[in-house]
Amino acid sequence: AAAMDSPNGWVRDKVKQMLLWSQDKSAAPELEKQVTAASNPRVRLQALCTLDSLAALAPALLEQALSDKHPGVRRHAVRLCETRVQNSPQLQTAFLKTTDDPDSFVRLQLACSLGEWNDPQAGAALGRLLLANHKDRAIVTAGMSSALPHCEALAESISAAAGEAAEALAQPLLGVALALNRREALARL
Repeated sequence: AAAMDSPNGWVRDKVKQMLLWSQDKSAAPELEKQVTAASNPRVRLQALCTLDSLAALAPALLEQALSDKHPGVRRHAVRLCETRVQNSPQLQTAFLKTTDDPDSFVRLQLACSLGEWNDPQAGAALGRLLLANHKDRAIVTAGMSSALPHCEALAESISAAAGEAAEALAQPLLGVALALNRREALARL
């Protein structure tokens, strides 16, 4: 596991393969150390994903990765939260803070990931995210792909907002609400 801290991608890939083949969970402490202390963001990311593949990724470590200084690590941490956020209140708080992430790719991943969490908090966060990023077509499209469990919450957020952002989002959400036959959302819009 110590060899994961290498600038050579092939070496990191090989280490990950060997750890996964052997299902060696004793490597977890070393990988956790690399997620928090490695200077190379690629090492931090690969150690994080290896822990996930070994089913040894702790919510506290994932929470820390959500505030990593490198956007690529934060983006993958958002993705890894999809299956864990439902059961971890501390992770929920850190996950929802990424709506204000300075990197657009992190926000794009969040727009995709919020659809995996069927909770009112996720719907409200998706509404805030879309209103703040209404000019970014990729984020709006990703947000609409996550609208299924949050259609009513999005309609509420958009109808409560005013101006250019609300107008830009009403049309695509109207199409989603029509396709899903969500009468409450249609009436609100």
